[in-house]
Amino acid sequence: MTRRLAATLGIVGALTGGCNRINETPTAPTPIDSITSEWSSRLPVGGAVSRSFTTAEAGQISITLKGTTPQRTIGLGVGVPIGGGIANCVLTLSMNTTGSSTPQVQTGAVSGSYCVTLYDIGTLTAPVDFDLSITFRGIVKPTT
Repeated sequence: MTRRLAATLGIVGALTGGCNRINETPTAPTPIDSITSEWSSRLPVGGAVSRSFTTAEAGQISITLKGTTPQRTIGLGVGVPIGGGIANCVLTLSMNTTGSSTPQVQTGAVSGSYCVTLYDIGTLTAPVDFDLSITFRGIVKPTT
């Protein structure tokens, strides 16, 4: 009888052991902040420059070409990298633009790898310096 009682109490204890947690509030996952990555470089005549970045969760990507020196219209695109190097950024959205304080590109994105490319649209007669910002959710680390 004592063994039977001990076994029964052991089973009841195992089944009710977690009951004191019923009223606990589950912990929400830590939100991933939007991060802005600044990029300044030089765009050569007839050339293109590209930067890849990785988002950690779905959200919006905003790209702002703040300006070029001297002020010029250049190509700006965002896409998906398919390997290393500038030519390996497959653009899914592109436009001709000048510097602005508001984003030229705002698009939704799932978590994953993306790239932004600036390129001469055939109008540059000298290299231009540029300032660009990329804002997205959960930066892993921008890579060049």
